[in-house]
Amino acid sequence: LRRAPSGGGLDWTFDLRVMRDLIYDAAAVDSLDALRGVRSRVVFVRAGKGMRWSAEALVRLEAGVQENPLVSAEVIPSAAHWVHVDSPKELTRLIIPGFAHAQQ
Repeated sequence: LRRAPSGGGLDWTFDLRVMRDLIYDAAAVDSLDALRGVRSRVVFVRAGKGMRWSAEALVRLEAGVQENPLVSAEVIPSAAHWVHVDSPKELTRLIIPGFAHAQQ
């Protein structure tokens, strides 16, 4: 996400090299345990049509949300794996409040 060149909003950016590195990192790290120590707002956005989350991971995510009021989990029912492509407006609606909160 970056400020649009026109200055009138935000644009999604997509760098395949960065995406590849993030995928490898995500596969190697169990970040759900880190939810306990989060001290800033975190929003997990899941794809409703995605199949990436196991039942166990969803239980652990919900537990993390319940334990830490700074963590929330949202689902975009119409989105598949690439949420930012399938539902960019809905994703933006969910994450923009976190940016505003971080600037306070």
